Formats: sequence, structure tokens, C-alpha cells
Amino acid sequence: MKLILHIGTEKTGSTTIQNWLYENKVALGDNGFFLSSSLSTPNNRSLVHCFQDEIDEYYTTQGIKDLERRNEIRDRLLADFRAEVCAQSGARHTAILTSEHFHSRLTRPDEIDRFVDFARDVFSDILIVCYFRNQLALCRSKYSTAVRAWRTETFEEYLLSNTEMAEYYDLHDLASRWTNAVGKDKVSFRNYDAIRKERRDIRRDFLEAAELDFIAESMSYASRSQNLGLSLMDANAFRLANRAFPPWNRDGTPSKLNRAAKKISLPLAGAIQRLTGRRSISAAKSIEDEVCKRFELSNERLFDEYGIDIRMPAAK
Repeated sequence: MKLILHIGTEKTGSTTIQNWLYENKVALGDNGFFLSSSLSTPNNRSLVHCFQDEIDEYYTTQGIKDLERRNEIRDRLLADFRAEVCAQSGARHTAILTSEHFHSRLTRPDEIDRFVDFARDVFSDILIVCYFRNQLALCRSKYSTAVRAWRTETFEEYLLSNTEMAEYYDLHDLASRWTNAVGKDKVSFRNYDAIRKERRDIRRDFLEAAELDFIAESMSYASRSQNLGLSLMDANAFRLANRAFPPWNRDGTPSKLNRAAKKISLPLAGAIQRLTGRRSISAAKSIEDEVCKRFELSNERLFDEYGIDIRMPAAK
């Protein structure tokens, strides 16, 4: 069985792709494609965490804080997944796995190598599909998601305090890690910025990237896109609600006050925007320019080596 692995990156339509794939599980199965039921769905992130060295919040939120217990759960999940693939191999020719956490959580070559060794032991072939977008747009989208949940700072403050810049946002490094692990002929890299600019459907583009165009007309496209970005007014409504009413209570449970404040403030923000106009989330130009400059060389190398052009206009 072949593996098509969608690794993100984060904030490039991954949730839309994941929900759509699982909504089409029957149609995919009829065409010989397999989606896992033993892994977390529709985001198969539980597989990603089997190949991390550290214990992160995926486990700690489940009350798992020691390596022995983590390893026990990991080994059971991998065994169950192997058995699931084996059971499907007679009727299915290709598995599709999807999680943007392959981008954000497997950040070291040895972690990626461990996953690839496992995948090669289970599957006969592998194709990596990954979408890229420029770092400023990625920052803006990541902030939009974070402020929905718990962030309280402005976008400008977020950019100035972002300590994960190098590891998370160096997309040439990301492309090279996966290419080195599987080979250049086993990767399909796509420009998310270009897809958005041309108003193309990310779901249909995924089929093209994964060389599955031939099943496009057997799929349903009824569901809407997920995780739509916030405007500046929306973001301010969310962050002020988070500041006034912290999203979590002291016992770790979600705050009903926070949820109620957001439910009230977001329609109010929308009403104001209908009068004043919608403004995008932004920071001072000098700060945004610094973000662009920080990854100018990386983006040049991404273009030169992989043909993905996410360079800022000033860098072209």
C-alpha cells in the first residue's frame, strides 16, 4: 500500500482538507483509498506525537506525564495502526494521512527519520504533500487562531514576542528536512499564497498535488472552508474578552464567562465593521518589514531549490 502524507504547513487550509477528506471517506474507499479510524481524526495528529522525544500538551492534557506511560500508549497506537493498514491492504491501494503537526511538532531530522523509517516499514511507497505561504501571512493567521482561544496581546506585540521564529517559520529548512528524508522525487510542494490569489479550491489542488486528479469528480465539495481569518476588529473583540475573562478557570475547565463575552462581542464588532469597513490584522510597517527581512535568504533558497515563490515583493 502506498502512503500519501499531507504535512501542512499550519495555516494553509489543513483543517478544510482534513474535514473534506473524512466527509468523503466512503467515496475514497470506493476508489481504493484508505483513511485511518484508529488514529485521531480528521487530524491524524496522534501519529505525529509517537515520534517526538518530549512529552507535550497532547499527552499532558490527557494526564500522561511520564515517559513509561507515554511509550506504552505510543506502542499500542502504532501496533493498532499497523494492524489496521494490514487489514485494509487487500481492498485498498493507497492510504492518506494528514496532520499539520508534522510541520510544527517534528522539527528535528532525527524525529522525521524515525517516522519515515516506520512509514517505509508499513507502506510500499510514500509521497509528501506540503503547502507553503509567506511568513508574515503565516504569522497573521497563527495569531488569528491564537487570539480566538486565549491570546490577549495585539498583533504587533505578538510579533515582537514570538520566540519560535527560526524553528517554525524557516520554510526552506522544513522543505529540506523532509526532502532529505524521502528524496526530492517523493515530495510535492505547493504555493498556498498563489492558490489564494488565484481563488482556487484548496481541496481540488490537493488532489492535483497528490496525483489524484482522476477521482476529483467522484468527491463532494459541499462543505465550507474552515478557520476563516479574523479582521482587526474581530481580533480586538476576542483579545479583550480574553483579557477580561480568562479562557480557563483555575481548575482547568473552560470559562463560560469567556465564551459568553465572545458570543456578545463578535456580532458587535461585525456591526461596527459594516459601518467603518473591514481592516486586516496588521502591525507597524517597520516590524512587518523586519519579519520579512529575517526570512529573505531562506525564501530565496526555497525558490531557487524547490520553485516555491513566497518571497515578499521587496525581495523579488
